[in-house]
Amino acid sequence: MTSDFTLRAPRRVATLALTSAVLLGLGTACGKKPEPAPPPTPQQQLAGTFTFEPRLGTAFRHTLKRVDSFEIVGTPLKETEESELVVSMTITPENNLYRYTLRPLSLGIQVNGAPVFDTPGGRVDLSASKAEVALTINGEAVVTSIQGAESLTKALSDLAVPERRPAVAQMFAPEAIQQLIVERVVERTADLIGNHSNLGNSWGAAPRSPAGYDPVAKQLEVVREADCAAPRCVVVSRTYQIDQNLIWQGAEARVKQFVTSQGGDPAAVRLVKADLKLEDELVVDPRTLEFHGARFQQSATITAQGPQGNLTIQKSSVRTSTYDYGP
Repeated sequence: MTSDFTLRAPRRVATLALTSAVLLGLGTACGKKPEPAPPPTPQQQLAGTFTFEPRLGTAFRHTLKRVDSFEIVGTPLKETEESELVVSMTITPENNLYRYTLRPLSLGIQVNGAPVFDTPGGRVDLSASKAEVALTINGEAVVTSIQGAESLTKALSDLAVPERRPAVAQMFAPEAIQQLIVERVVERTADLIGNHSNLGNSWGAAPRSPAGYDPVAKQLEVVREADCAAPRCVVVSRTYQIDQNLIWQGAEARVKQFVTSQGGDPAAVRLVKADLKLEDELVVDPRTLEFHGARFQQSATITAQGPQGNLTIQKSSVRTSTYDYGP
């Protein structure tokens, strides 16, 4: 896709926003299958378990929004990044596997209220790029292949001004995109498959590798039923407990950069305490693991010792997904 689009935002925050949008948009229904749940009661058998059986021929539009904010309270440093990505998705059979075909349609990004793309409405049409990523997934909800990532690499690098395209292409190399896809799809199903979908059922889930905001412990509960386009949908709440050092990892570099910009010694910056609220809400058809809504929320308040006293950092990220399955 050739483009005259220019990036209005500073280079670092514009790149962060583009990264957020891609991370947000590459999720679908798949993941590792957890250990089997205990035998169900008769009521649980009636409700059924979360099972990966997507309907072949299904087509839908997925709108993904993200709002990230970072602030050092009482200082000029306050950043907000917003993105909205719209993709189309189809599910078809392929050699006894499920084939998910993802096509990006449009993308809009704002940094501190200013659109990143110099286009009407601040949005770009990605459908003309012909980018297409195809995932094949087996009956155990495990990704077996990812194809077409290079087309997304090109579509994203073409959004940047010419002198930035090599750097963007390196950041979104096909291998990196594939890794990001796997991480996003795991969060959608790995904690659900095999567990009972009756109201009030709750269970714990084992942590994944401790990197960034990966949790150290999770608790899930089926909290209510929800109206949706499927015969039955339930809302699953997922909460986390996380080590405060992992929270600090997500903010440390930016705090030290700010201290340096103010003439301070970044080596003097130390974590004092960190509090985090990390909560997801998933609206899903338990018979198929087709999603009908999702919200992923992180909010952290961090106290760090600086060269001239303590600093209070507030950091949040809210991702939401809506789905249109059409008639």
